[in-house]
Amino acid sequence: MTNRQHAELAELLNKVCGMVAVSNYQCDLMDEQYPRPKWHKTVSSARTNHARRAPCGSPVDEL
Repeated sequence: MTNRQHAELAELLNKVCGMVAVSNYQCDLMDEQYPRPKWHKTVSSARTNHARRAPCGSPVDEL
């Protein structure tokens, strides 16, 4: 996403009167667009993902 697209999404999500979850990598832009105390940030430790992704157009069971 471009910075402008992030800004447009943040503008919309900051108007929501309910719960919203946003997943992202750590960056200053996200901290600015989703400020505390309106947003609660949870940081988890890094993980390794061993999942295999099917090639585009391939049925999943062909892996």
